[in-house]
Amino acid sequence: VKPGFILTLKLLVVATLFAVIFNAIEWHDSFSRLDVNGQITAKVEGQIIGSWNGQIVQFLSNDSGQLLALKQTSDGQSTTTLISPGFITYFKNLDLFLFALSSFMFVIFALVINTRWWWLLRVNQLGVGFWEAQRYSWIGFFFNNIIPGATGGDVIKAIYIARRCQGEPVRALVSVAVDRVIGLLSL
Repeated sequence: VKPGFILTLKLLVVATLFAVIFNAIEWHDSFSRLDVNGQITAKVEGQIIGSWNGQIVQFLSNDSGQLLALKQTSDGQSTTTLISPGFITYFKNLDLFLFALSSFMFVIFALVINTRWWWLLRVNQLGVGFWEAQRYSWIGFFFNNIIPGATGGDVIKAIYIARRCQGEPVRALVSVAVDRVIGLLSL
């Protein structure tokens, strides 16, 4: 099989996955009326004016051009109003400081967790460097998000480390399992 064909196939798979993701994103604001059974009786697209998470939400309807004051209600006995901000509205209302802070904290958390696994690899004398362990862990984080279940990324990480440590695959695989157990016990 030619390398160019494999690369083209990989790019096609990535493009297809991106298309599926972008198609699933709700880009535009809307509100829905639901009956007592939770069935949508009406859905109106438009634009949320101002904040979307207040008591009263200002909504400009695309159909009528009318500005509506909506209140998200759920009394369980009549209709329910469900306000659904689109991706763009979420992004416009994003607190950049809190987003940057949480992103930074996530990276620090991941580095600490990955360092724990690297330490286990080092104790087992598997010769895996710090940054290599970080790389495998980030690949595992990625697959945790796309494979169903909470341990899908660990399986992929185990495959990568077993390939890397061909002379000692059992110790490499055990390091992933022990890291998972330590993570569970630390909860």
